[in-house]
Amino acid sequence: MLTETDAYLFGFFALIIVEVVLFIMKINAKRKVMIGLFVVYITLALSVTLFPIPFQETYSSGYEYNFIPFKSIADSINSGLRPALTSVAGNVILTMPFGFLITLLKGNKKFPNVLLWVVAFSLAIELAQFVIGTGIGYRYRNVDIDDLILNTIGGIIGYAIYNLTPKKLLSIFE
Repeated sequence: MLTETDAYLFGFFALIIVEVVLFIMKINAKRKVMIGLFVVYITLALSVTLFPIPFQETYSSGYEYNFIPFKSIADSINSGLRPALTSVAGNVILTMPFGFLITLLKGNKKFPNVLLWVVAFSLAIELAQFVIGTGIGYRYRNVDIDDLILNTIGGIIGYAIYNLTPKKLLSIFE
């Protein structure tokens, strides 16, 4: 089984490699810190969405694929506060940092460009869950169109937070 610890180790080595490359490219210190923070965020997001990967076991996991928009959102809300918070709010909160950081790091800060990045990131997570589940022979995570919708909303909120942040504060990082 690949665990969250494996994801953190991979992220740690990725961070070292990225920082060495940035050092060789003579990228300024502020930019190196922001890119390093982005690598750490990606590591944490992937550890939550993809790990653990139980590739040695085969069993009926009970996970489903949902391609009907708003079905699992409604199910979560109807199931009570805890499922609504963990599923709905969790997916929104998961990608808020992505929307903020990608806007901060990208040269093109226009909404359509950021939206494309946010959707691509969320879609990549859902596709990875599907591919890994197919590869190990059973559904180990829910693949859900609603996750894509909620993650996109979270990324848009992150973009909005970037735009509402005073430029003087943003200049510390840019």
